[in-house]
Amino acid sequence: MRQEAVALSYLEWVRLIGTGAIRLAEARIVRWRPDRADPAEVVANLMLGAPDLGTSATSFVLAMLEPEVLDRMREGGIDLGQRLNLETVRSFHSFSDTALAVHRPDAEAAGVFIDLTPLAAGWAYWAAAVEAADRRAQGEAMLALLRVPRCDRFGQATNWLADQERCIAPDDIVRARDSMFFGWACVLNAQKVRTGVAPVLPADVKEEADALRRDFAVDQPFLARAPRLRAFVVSLADEEDRPSDLLAMASLKQHERYVIKREGATLDLPSLIEDIRLLEGLDVGAAGFLVQALGERVPGELIRTLKVRGVTCASAPTGVHTLGGEDAARVPDQGDCADVASTPNLSPQPQTIEAAAPMECPMLSAGTGEQSAGSDVVTAGVVLAEAPTSVQGDSATESPHEDEALFNSADRRRSSLAPDQPGLDFAHPANPEAESSAGAASSRGPEDGKPADVAARSKSRSGKSATKIKKPKKSEGSSD
Repeated sequence: MRQEAVALSYLEWVRLIGTGAIRLAEARIVRWRPDRADPAEVVANLMLGAPDLGTSATSFVLAMLEPEVLDRMREGGIDLGQRLNLETVRSFHSFSDTALAVHRPDAEAAGVFIDLTPLAAGWAYWAAAVEAADRRAQGEAMLALLRVPRCDRFGQATNWLADQERCIAPDDIVRARDSMFFGWACVLNAQKVRTGVAPVLPADVKEEADALRRDFAVDQPFLARAPRLRAFVVSLADEEDRPSDLLAMASLKQHERYVIKREGATLDLPSLIEDIRLLEGLDVGAAGFLVQALGERVPGELIRTLKVRGVTCASAPTGVHTLGGEDAARVPDQGDCADVASTPNLSPQPQTIEAAAPMECPMLSAGTGEQSAGSDVVTAGVVLAEAPTSVQGDSATESPHEDEALFNSADRRRSSLAPDQPGLDFAHPANPEAESSAGAASSRGPEDGKPADVAARSKSRSGKSATKIKKPKKSEGSSD
């Protein structure tokens, strides 16, 4: 009943079926009884000794072995380990159907047979566990880098976030993508789908939302840009919701979209720090929720770049909140941080941190050259984009305490829902006449509206050149 097997990397397997033998440490061989072992535990034990090549099933092949199959290798007084011969392998197996489709042509070319293993279900569970552990490590690394306390209720908050995200209808928010309204569109649409009633935006809030829909300069603080939407979204919180979590969700979706749009190559760090600062004034747990959740979603290369650069809140604009106590003692020197020029209006100068390419795998490709209105073409690295020098509306004077007071306005929340209200169009188009006139104005070149100047310059050039024409010399003996 006992079975023995080893998880080989794809290259090890190709070498084994191509040459007939490979060197293999006996410690990598796992022995178990199928009637007493959990498939996930067996796969976990098999992968403990395998090289870390990620969680793709195509990178590994399971080799079922005969008992006591390894031969000791020693030559010239040197212990070379142990040898696994192809003849002592009972069968080869793939951990998934997709991997089997990739491995089968190689097996057929080498004259061996390969099939799907009964441990495939255990592989899926193991891969999910490894990916979850990697995500958690990334989120905690992001918290440590930005000196933000961990959210004690992070598990509960992530479950709440997953429920909210499942309620988002992609078709309802597609036109808000890549604008300053996208994060708000996600939250409002989730509320609409979850409750079955579209939130009714007051006139002033709707005016602010329409302006954000047309604002594609996303390199600016998100939450501070929309004080009226902040207050309105806070009023939508149910008894089981935390108002600050709704704001954290809106910021998370906005920054997540920023990274996705740039193919994982950049992160608008100053804008993120401004959002963290605002949330910390309301609920430190919400700030930790935002940072850890975002850290779990961005590529690991971005976090590694931040870590190499020593980027923390200490490198943020003057006035950005940093933790005191023990955490303050761990703040690196200014020479170790990314230099960000700060001014009294909290506006860092634009700067790009170039991300170092990883040694083991190629760096994620940079942006495809797409250019949003009012922004430069994005390059690879972590972008420390310029924050706005002024905030429209009353966001510059509104304090976090005023937002905190809004958390207790239960009656306002009730009045924000209309039972007979039709579906809210989150992709509300702008005034077509205004857009057409603006487009016509922006499409005019520098030569439009100045034909007289062009003609005058042309006439001047032609006249000047005429005076330079030399008369032909008269031939000798000719009369005057």
